[in-house]
Amino acid sequence: MEPGSLIVGRYRLDAPIASGGMGTVWRGFDTRLKRAVAVKILKSGFERDENARARFEHEAQAVASLRHNGIAALHDYGETADEQGAILSYLVMELIEGRSLAEVLLGGPMDPAEAMRLCAQVAGALQAAHEAGIIHRDVKPANIILDERGRAVLVDFGIALSAGRTAITESGLLLGTLYYASPEQLEGHELTIATDVYSLGAVAYECLAGTPPFTGDTAGTILNGHLNQPPPQFPETVPPAPAAVVFQALAKSPENRWNSASAFAEAGLRAAEHPEEPHADPALFAPAPAMPAPTGPHPFPAPVLPPRPSKRKRLMVIMPTAAVAIVAAAAAVMLSPWFSEAGDGGGEQGTLAVEGASSASERAPAAAATSTPGPSASETTSTAAAEADGKTTEPADDGGAEEAIGGEDENEPSQGSTEDDSGTVEGSPPNLPDVRGIDYIDARDELVSQGWEKVSLVPDSNDPDNGQTECSVLYQDPDPGSPTDYDTPITLTYLEFADGNC
Repeated sequence: MEPGSLIVGRYRLDAPIASGGMGTVWRGFDTRLKRAVAVKILKSGFERDENARARFEHEAQAVASLRHNGIAALHDYGETADEQGAILSYLVMELIEGRSLAEVLLGGPMDPAEAMRLCAQVAGALQAAHEAGIIHRDVKPANIILDERGRAVLVDFGIALSAGRTAITESGLLLGTLYYASPEQLEGHELTIATDVYSLGAVAYECLAGTPPFTGDTAGTILNGHLNQPPPQFPETVPPAPAAVVFQALAKSPENRWNSASAFAEAGLRAAEHPEEPHADPALFAPAPAMPAPTGPHPFPAPVLPPRPSKRKRLMVIMPTAAVAIVAAAAAVMLSPWFSEAGDGGGEQGTLAVEGASSASERAPAAAATSTPGPSASETTSTAAAEADGKTTEPADDGGAEEAIGGEDENEPSQGSTEDDSGTVEGSPPNLPDVRGIDYIDARDELVSQGWEKVSLVPDSNDPDNGQTECSVLYQDPDPGSPTDYDTPITLTYLEFADGNC
């Protein structure tokens, strides 16, 4: 699409605001109602992807059911044909003039009282969604837009979930953003409103400390933190009341968090007014009643997922028990697969920013010396990722070592095996395709379509070649061309700059 293009003869595209792996957001103008709008368009190449189109429609239906000052309003949704006759999916939303919280946090931690008031606004928007039976599932700084009047607007309902349903996954990968994902989200459990409370707690932690609660060089390190470690202590500049509010939201067990987003908001506002006086009202974080599953049709249908590729012959592999747990969990996490961008201007779905702001793995860890301790490690929930055969183990490396049983040289065909025309030995693992240099979503889909279903995506803001295309794959593990069983976890590291546009 080019500036000046008209969608359905009505919405003029003026200038692109942000672009990511699956969509582009434009500043637009509604020529009929004479008002500025944000127009989100599914990228070329996804028009034949039924899952992508269904997720796009899913976002429209989720946002259309909500009415709240802190949620960008949906004006229109539809599909039309472009000049070449290809299907064009579009959303027209309220244009939010401002900056994402991810951009704001590039300047460092916020004033504690200001941070609490901001998070209380977001909690109010989440409460409205929860009361409508919708769980956001991707609360993060890039999906919170601060307008010129100081209003915090929650965007990106592209992976939202109807209460009472299990998590929508794509090719076996959990949708969400690792730095802000709840333990139950990472473990693939059925989600409740408590997952949004946790994610907002992680956002609030970053507002106060300048870094997410758990960071690290690998996805496994971050995942282990969410599952097994208490959040680091705050610096002494953070008063006890805001710290207590955040630590309550970051409880490992859902039943130990604030029992609703509105309870979180109330506690946050009280902490902003009385920062030195932490107040614990048991009623505010008592176990929340489970949200009943809708008895009639769900508020919006889950996207139709493409059929999984058929299982193929596999070699048996051996792995330490703990390594299996941590690698499987890490492979189940997809770092904001739906495109996100840091300043969408119109309620972006995963739409606004994949990881928002600078890569959290590059940020300095929060100061450790403080008078406000975090929850003790004994309060954290033990998980299979941290225990094997009843013994606590150290988190395994993300890659996870694998070893074929049989003792044969993997480069030599086994007795009785044959080689096909492509050079692949029948009975041996197929060679892993080289997907470096292509868009990370396309790369993942290519591997999944060929049978490798355990694909995890990891962003990296360092461009070793000083010219690599953003959102393209930099490295893959295992290496391209190596014999790789279909059950092997595969990690694709892709380039994403500090503004988080993938």
